[in-house]
Amino acid sequence: MKELSPGEILLGKYEIKRVLGAGGMGAVYHARQMDLGRDVAIKVPHPDALKIPGFLERFTREAKTVAKLVHDNVVQVYEYQHTDTDLFIVMEFVEGRDLQQFVKNPPSELTVQDMADILRMSCEGLAYAHEFGIVHRDIKPQNIMIGKTARGRWRVKIMDFGIAHVDENSQMTGVQQLTITGQAIGTPSYMAPEQVRGADISPLTDIYSFGCVMFYVFSRRTPFIGTGYTIAAAHLSEPPPTVRQFLQNVPHEYDALVSQCLAKEPSGRPQDAHELGQELARALAPIASVKMSEIWKGLSRPQEAANSQAVSALTEVSPSTPGSKTAGTENLPVGKISDDQLIPPAGVGAVSDATMPVDAGKVIAQARQGQATGSAPTQPAPAPPSATAPAGQYAQPAPAPAAPAAQEPPKSSSMGLVLIIGGILLVGVLGVGGFVYFGKEKLKNGDPADPTPTATPEPTPLVEAHATAAATPRPTPEATPVPTPRATAAPTPEPTPPPTPTPDPKIAALTEARRLFGAAGTLPEFVKAWQAASDRRFAGESEFSILADEIALAMARTPELAAIPQGVFSMGRAGGPPDEGPVGSVNLDAYLIGRYEVTALEFATFLNNGVSKEEAAGFFKPKLNQNIYIDARTGRYVPAEGREMHPANGITWEAADRYTSWLSQLSGKRFRLPTEAEWERAARGSQNLLYPWGDSPPDSIKARYNNASAGTIPVTELPGGKTPAGAIHNMSGNVSEWCLDWYDDKTYSTDVRNNPKGPKSAPGGIPRRVVRGGSFESVKDDELTATRRDREVPEKARADIGFRVVREN
Repeated sequence: MKELSPGEILLGKYEIKRVLGAGGMGAVYHARQMDLGRDVAIKVPHPDALKIPGFLERFTREAKTVAKLVHDNVVQVYEYQHTDTDLFIVMEFVEGRDLQQFVKNPPSELTVQDMADILRMSCEGLAYAHEFGIVHRDIKPQNIMIGKTARGRWRVKIMDFGIAHVDENSQMTGVQQLTITGQAIGTPSYMAPEQVRGADISPLTDIYSFGCVMFYVFSRRTPFIGTGYTIAAAHLSEPPPTVRQFLQNVPHEYDALVSQCLAKEPSGRPQDAHELGQELARALAPIASVKMSEIWKGLSRPQEAANSQAVSALTEVSPSTPGSKTAGTENLPVGKISDDQLIPPAGVGAVSDATMPVDAGKVIAQARQGQATGSAPTQPAPAPPSATAPAGQYAQPAPAPAAPAAQEPPKSSSMGLVLIIGGILLVGVLGVGGFVYFGKEKLKNGDPADPTPTATPEPTPLVEAHATAAATPRPTPEATPVPTPRATAAPTPEPTPPPTPTPDPKIAALTEARRLFGAAGTLPEFVKAWQAASDRRFAGESEFSILADEIALAMARTPELAAIPQGVFSMGRAGGPPDEGPVGSVNLDAYLIGRYEVTALEFATFLNNGVSKEEAAGFFKPKLNQNIYIDARTGRYVPAEGREMHPANGITWEAADRYTSWLSQLSGKRFRLPTEAEWERAARGSQNLLYPWGDSPPDSIKARYNNASAGTIPVTELPGGKTPAGAIHNMSGNVSEWCLDWYDDKTYSTDVRNNPKGPKSAPGGIPRRVVRGGSFESVKDDELTATRRDREVPEKARADIGFRVVREN
């Protein structure tokens, strides 16, 4: 496919904005999807890359793999095109930095709690992939993207599933497996022992790699450092160091958890990524409020210097090195990039480091040889433990001993598409987050590498001073008379200005949240005010917790309603499915119906305030693709990250009915679920429209449908699909909706009926309640009409069913 230019329109709907990153394997573009008005990233391979054996298969399987994963912590694939003229992947546009660059240049206010949240959300993304039978196989900081949401909370995305392994029994059908006979694929610094051996891998392989990530974010180095082979061999045979060997102000519980993740045998590791995320958050809770900058001060200076110089040994090349070229002030070998270039412009994600297949037999043989000869471990000697630091407490470590002498960095050579580096074959992987850049010296972008420099011991000034004083005789001073001081008038002190009070950021944040709350009148404004308070509520600040509940209750108490006047309309559709006819006249009293579906935030508020924990657990269980989960730190039901305004889904009929009873008590008004006659009247209006928006067929501007893998959208989106009368949103698409009535396929009648509510009890057969409207899983146009009827057993909770409320006048 040819190179794209800014302003070019791809497929008639993607407007190219700019190049986000480019390399020998292809380019990633920032584009605007015009029909949906959203930013996307488009990955286009270079024509020459397609000549590499297996490249097209890998590119295709990446698209197919990730397209099945819809989770807040996994980058999303929207579209894959492969025709005679086009080959590209359209992905979610993620603006931010990768975790490696985040650790290198952290925000000044970054706390341990922030880092715990980032690690926990990464675990959630992994756990989700594992549930589908997918092993990422290349978990590392460069494949974890960090950004911020509009309200300032962290946004975490796992990227680059280009070499993922798909279990044969998984839910992922039609995805080709990636195998290289006799070789293991991955990044040496983060590869599990079984991955190095080329043995069977499992989700526990990713757990090991994530343990290396947990080690890295605190120690700023990987467990093992060296060349590709020595690192891989160390994973097989050497006991890993502990975090507290380098950084003693990390709690013992976290250190033990990292060590457990790095167990050589998979059975010794944590068995579930979700539980690992919860455990690491609990382990870091004692130091949650401490800034990471203070934590990193605990790294000894010799160790920091060793890390820095070790990286330089692999990244810097002398100006006289053959094949080098100048890039700014640095001399880099052809085809290499500097550390500053590792993070591409916003939206691309990390440039992958050396993802490689490794000859497992050679590595195992080398590891055995190292054991037989007693070779030294690849990591430098750790700092001795501090005698004054109590277990699990925040304390400064004692100075570390001098590191071993540095060896000469390897020589540079020219780069090709395939390089042999110490017997290791590097192959390029076009990943979700960016492209692999080939380079010989830099085996790990930003990772410390063996060898480490010699630390020069500092002199002991006190000892030297005493020795000098003993060797030099002191002169005897002559007696000098002391003059009598003259009396002088004391100067009049100038008045000291009162100190300028330092503004309290907590009070300022609380004031801003209350201001937003006071100005709120619509659903989006309430959610914005809630976000401003909830950003701190989970940090244990009681004032914010109280305010967040206050805002959420006020929002739930005052749902936005559309007035439907009293009148007669034609219910049913001629020529439709049998249960949608015959067409009959129905008279309804005036009523008010929710302009939006009940949101995840509103329903979570009910679960936290309207019922006991035991009752809530009885009729609502968070599952895949649902927009509400239980926060492990607080035990509260909360909307999934960024999904406060998505519809509450996975709701049983009983749970929806219980919500309306609670809302009636909360507001003093009478709320209930709509009858299906009321639902259809609101959807069709007085014009008897075929669809809620009119008679034109559905498209992506009017309804969320034919997106089973993508799930829901915020209830305020797609205004093109709202009803002409009442401006009611998403009555078709997004989620189908529970109604009050029992389902009967013979409900309709040609006689005029007044305020029908369906059968008073369940008809014969399986008792089911009425479900109206299409959902994100609907495929055919007929499934999105305003007369569409469906049914479901009341106890069934489906991810594509939610509800809205009716208030009687």
